[in-house]
Amino acid sequence: MPNQGDSVVILGGGTDQLPAIRAAHEIGFKTIVFDRDGECAGRQLASSFFHISSRDPVAICSALKSSVHLSSLRGVFVMGTDIPHIAADIAQRLGVDYPIPLAAANLMTDKLLMKNHFIDHEIPASSHREILSVDQLLGLPDLMNERESTFVLKPRNLSGARGVFLITPEMSKDVIVDCYREAAELSNGITLLLEEYVLGPQISSESLVYNGNVYTPGFALRNYEFLHRFSPNIIENGGIQPSTEHLYLLDAANSLIKKIADSLNIRSGVIKGDLVFNIKKKRLEVIEVALRLSGGNFCSDIIPISCGFDFVKNAMKIYTGEAPIIPDAFEFNNIVANRYFFEEGEIGDMSCDIDPIPEWILLFEQTKKKGSFVKRIASHADRTGVFVVCAPSQDRLNEYVREVYSSTSFSR
Repeated sequence: MPNQGDSVVILGGGTDQLPAIRAAHEIGFKTIVFDRDGECAGRQLASSFFHISSRDPVAICSALKSSVHLSSLRGVFVMGTDIPHIAADIAQRLGVDYPIPLAAANLMTDKLLMKNHFIDHEIPASSHREILSVDQLLGLPDLMNERESTFVLKPRNLSGARGVFLITPEMSKDVIVDCYREAAELSNGITLLLEEYVLGPQISSESLVYNGNVYTPGFALRNYEFLHRFSPNIIENGGIQPSTEHLYLLDAANSLIKKIADSLNIRSGVIKGDLVFNIKKKRLEVIEVALRLSGGNFCSDIIPISCGFDFVKNAMKIYTGEAPIIPDAFEFNNIVANRYFFEEGEIGDMSCDIDPIPEWILLFEQTKKKGSFVKRIASHADRTGVFVVCAPSQDRLNEYVREVYSSTSFSR
């Protein structure tokens, strides 16, 4: 148990970080939150708040050294934002224990270095190459001559589907050039990554690593039903937790995540995985991983509802030196789906005609303010709203999803 006055640093105070702040308080820690948004949602909830960017380790350490007894700091925590390398850097500067090695955190926030690492350690992954220029991209034989393959073009340094494009055989040269230019602009001059598009079901995994063992209560089938609608952008529309038809792959996923953890010298921590079952090679492969908790309700709501396991609180315990309570196996008693709304133009009020709201609708929330404007759906940040539904069967879950979509409207 924490001592009185023990605290944890949480990087970010947005809605994605609120579950982390609450979990820390429930365990008994004070929270010190950093965010560049002085009006962020976590400001009022935090024990202490600093109007400092969560991406500025020097300023964060300076603020902590001048205002906090460093001996009371028990950890640094990241959720819903891809900055584990900054958390590891802060911990190292302050002499605070952090389970993820700084070298591993730096490696896994650069998608090119990450893919190279997978290949070097014989971890199953798709083929890839670095793209230095648009001329190189257009000159690739598979891309412009044979044109039989499909690829994914993405920045090395971004998350949330920003600048991620599906390059298909029928795509014109002009569209490919446009995709390159947008991805390159978003990546601020850093070279791009081109990887083989692997055909097969994609899984979002969320794993705790503790004392060298891997536990994966998050195992959701990713939903890409709007792939053609948003082409050439690749935009995910939620998923289903757990992916019941793919649970036979859970042991393989644990083995794959453990191999990744071992290769990075990670004995404890969180590994968020984007996995795919390659139907041609009949094996589970890794697309990419992140060494932090995911946002978007997956850890905080969807996993606990599906199997009764408090992922965020147990992750918080690991990152603060407390012992988590993890079952040997997870019982998935509910099937949960999250889906999103995508509106372009000026955004109105989101409303649902289902009245009263039934128990199976666990969340119905507008994420873009009324009056805001969405020019084009280009990343996950452009989602307008979200809902989460729960059911005892897959068929019933699908019915619920359709009912919410058909009953929802946006006023203008």
